[in-house]
Amino acid sequence: MSYSVRRKLRKKQRINNNFENILSSLSLEEIIALKLELSTPMVKGKLYGTNIYNTLNAVCRDALIKWVLSVSPSKRAAADFLGIDYGLLKELNRSHKYFEYFEEQNKSDEDI
Repeated sequence: MSYSVRRKLRKKQRINNNFENILSSLSLEEIIALKLELSTPMVKGKLYGTNIYNTLNAVCRDALIKWVLSVSPSKRAAADFLGIDYGLLKELNRSHKYFEYFEEQNKSDEDI
């Protein structure tokens, strides 16, 4: 059972080859800046009701953990890659539901 953000978003038809090609030509900094630019005009600089500067670390960590789970062969390997104890990864999952993010994808993969 492997995790993949890409596969999950493709199954939900939120991304396609064209989007992936365009995205791959942008730097990570450009992607983050563009996403923030597109997300914040209506909320006057607030991201999800919180000051963007103070939430950016949490947003980046969330993305990092999802990415590491998708490229690692196991949850323990993901924790090792991040340089954290497996117990901490499980604790982070309790509040952020990282593993559950991929559950729907894995259930539909089993049906194929």
